[in-house]
This record gives sequence, structure tokens and C-alpha cells, in this order.
Amino acid sequence: KTAYELGVRLVGSEMCIRDRPYSMSIIGSTFEALKNNNSRALVTYTVAGDPDLKESEKIIENIISSGADIIEIGVPFSDPMSEGPVIQLSHERSLKNKTSLEEILKLSKRLKKKFNKTPIVLMGYINGFLANQSEFSNFSQHGVDGVIIVDVPGEYYLSDIGFQNDSILSVSLISPTTSKERVSDICKASSGFIYYITLRGVTGANKINVNEIHENLQTIKQTTDLPIHFHTHDTSGTSCLLYTSDAADDMQCVDLGG
Repeated sequence: KTAYELGVRLVGSEMCIRDRPYSMSIIGSTFEALKNNNSRALVTYTVAGDPDLKESEKIIENIISSGADIIEIGVPFSDPMSEGPVIQLSHERSLKNKTSLEEILKLSKRLKKKFNKTPIVLMGYINGFLANQSEFSNFSQHGVDGVIIVDVPGEYYLSDIGFQNDSILSVSLISPTTSKERVSDICKASSGFIYYITLRGVTGANKINVNEIHENLQTIKQTTDLPIHFHTHDTSGTSCLLYTSDAADDMQCVDLGG
């Protein structure tokens, strides 16, 4: 299976647009439109270059045509954090294909030409971005709207790690073990949306604690008006999460034959 077959991620649209720059961004305008329609965003994730870049492009095109609102493109890395075997193997296959960030940016640019209203978020690790730091200022010219840098503490602003591009929104991660003090700092540093990690184990684990998730999401909501992105693999917990909070991701609910 490719990472595309992992399924979908839904992001809640219950939020207030904080300022004009955010609402003018593609990510912000997407959430604003969804909020006005009392709807949620469908966000998908796939690792670029698995099984190869040509097929990645076709897969993402099909995802968008099927109704995805925001696209997360994984930048392959040798040691992806907290990922289960499916995503790990996807990264490995992409690395064997020698997929580069330069090629991923070209892929993003082609996709944005075809789907200019669909936000694209790159999800990767600091080493890969630092190795191409000079390109970061040009990310928006390649159709990239936001980044998730998994192994950088969420309290850091992009400028703190040497990335200067006001057009790129940052998405920070918050976990079940993140202290309330850190939650506040992380929310301040985030500009795109908040990625809440629902599981204490690796991606693909079967059990979730709905009560814990609900409590933590309420804490985040009291701290920021940014939308909250979270996912779950547990089909029994998905309906509970959709009922009690902004959104949920059932990683078993989509398989479009990628």
C-alpha cells in the first residue's frame, strides 16, 4: 500500500478568522468558506515519490478531483517520527527513488497550476528543509501554502530556524502529553492550523481515548481560534469525535485504489 491508502484527515472549520492576512491566504480562505457552509475540511496525506513522482501526481490529482480541500505532501525522510509501518515503508520507497525536495516543489507547482484554489502543505523534517534553505523563500512560487516541520518544537516560529517567507503558514503539532503552558506557546507560534496528535502510539494504532482527546481539544480551543486538525484510526471512536469536537480522521474509510 502507498501512504495515499492510509485514508483521510478531516479538519474542523469552527473558528474565527483572526486577521486579514490569514483570511487572504488560501488556507485561511478555504476554512472561511467551509465555516460559512457549516462544513469541515477534507485533508489528505501522501508521501511524494511513492511509488514514484509520476504516480504521486496522478494520485494527488485524483484526491483533489474527489473532493479533498487541503493536500498534505510528505517529504521523504529516513527516520519518520511516530509513524507506523505503512508510512515508514512509503518513506523508504520514496527515498529509494531518490526523491528530492526540488522535484517535490516542481510537483507542487504543477498541481497548483491545475488546482489553484487547493492549499498545499509540505510535511517533513528539519534536515530536509535546512539542506534546501535557500529554496524556502521561493516555496510560495512553487504552489506551497504551508509547512509542517515534525521535529521542530512547536514554540518555534519559522523565522527562529532561519526560514523567511511571510507567505508560508506554519502548522505545529500538539500531543496528549503537551503541557498547557506549551500549548499556549505553540498556538502563538502557529499560523496555519493546529495539528493535534490523538494517539500516544504510532500512526495506525487502534485505540484512542475519546475523553482525553475531547478535554485536550477544549484546552486548545480556549487558547487559539485557529482550526484544529486531528485524526484517529479507531472507527468506533470516529463518530464520538465528530460529535464532540471539530473533526476526525478515520484512516480505514478511504481506499481509492492507489
